[in-house]
Amino acid sequence: MRTGVRDDVVTMFCRRMAAIHKKGRDQLETLREVHRAESERLLGVFGDVLDGVREALVPAEQPIGQEGIDAAANTPESGAGGEGQEVVAERAGRLVLKALEEAGGLDALAAAHEAVSAHHGNNYLPLLEVHYRSHRSALFTLVESIDLESTNAERSVLDAVEYLHAQRGARGAFVPDQVSVEWTGPDGEPVTVRLSVDVDAFASAMWRKILKDPNRPGMLVRRHLEVCVFSYLAAELRSGDIAVAGSDSYANLHTQLMSWEECEPLAETFCAEAGLPTDAAELTGHYQQLLAEIAAGVDAGYPGNTDLMLEGGRPVLRRRKGTERSKEALKLEEAVHDRLPQRDLLDILTRTAYQLG
Repeated sequence: MRTGVRDDVVTMFCRRMAAIHKKGRDQLETLREVHRAESERLLGVFGDVLDGVREALVPAEQPIGQEGIDAAANTPESGAGGEGQEVVAERAGRLVLKALEEAGGLDALAAAHEAVSAHHGNNYLPLLEVHYRSHRSALFTLVESIDLESTNAERSVLDAVEYLHAQRGARGAFVPDQVSVEWTGPDGEPVTVRLSVDVDAFASAMWRKILKDPNRPGMLVRRHLEVCVFSYLAAELRSGDIAVAGSDSYANLHTQLMSWEECEPLAETFCAEAGLPTDAAELTGHYQQLLAEIAAGVDAGYPGNTDLMLEGGRPVLRRRKGTERSKEALKLEEAVHDRLPQRDLLDILTRTAYQLG
């Protein structure tokens, strides 16, 4: 029962994180729809700004076009109509400010640009914190109720989880990437432990972009950090890179493998059934010969192999294109359709029910 409960706890944690990510992706799509009209309006304002600059650069008698712009730009000491650069810049500035003012003013445009550009690309990660907030306490409780262990030498995510345990009571917007914590040792004496989180070791570039503030070196955004660490913890629990002690579905698979002491008495029988030499040197020679034969076959067939290419010394397999079906295959398909009567699903169910009584 305890093993089953541990499995259920981890499954609940992973599903909750998956639901938070789904809500973030759905919110990003909603924001894109909401901001689509605003994006088109901002592009129109940008076009008005370009028209104003073009009007200031091109002389009145010069047709407005690329040739007129090039002619004005190639005059180093004068602008449109032989005017000085300062006069042209002043007129262009007036036209640009006029276009911005007609579009709502600089402050309103700046706010609209910030809102639209905040969710450009496919980065929905900044939106996860809102959906994570109401589940924060439950997620911490779930993680603290299980014993996590790494199944390999990489411990960056586990170290980050221990760091979050120590910082659970933090309420500030930013937290340091290193913190000293006093724990009670086995002998009852207080022990000072220094915990740190290295987001560069496991977090992607999109995560690091929202976790770090250039104006606050050595500090991390706390809310985004918690979502990031829990997201990677859920991913590693599902992949088996992090295991749960006393679990079944999320157990350490390495501990379930047979030891060499258990395998050694069975090795000779296994090799005999598989047709492999039992001597170490003979086994090595067997696989070397097999590898050489396969390599020779690949080399011999390379000139006629249109799927395998060498690019920069690296073998690359191209995607095989489907060939057109032969006339015989088309005739066979037509014959099958002719001889196979068409039956409705309802007829099949009725006939089956009748035959089964």
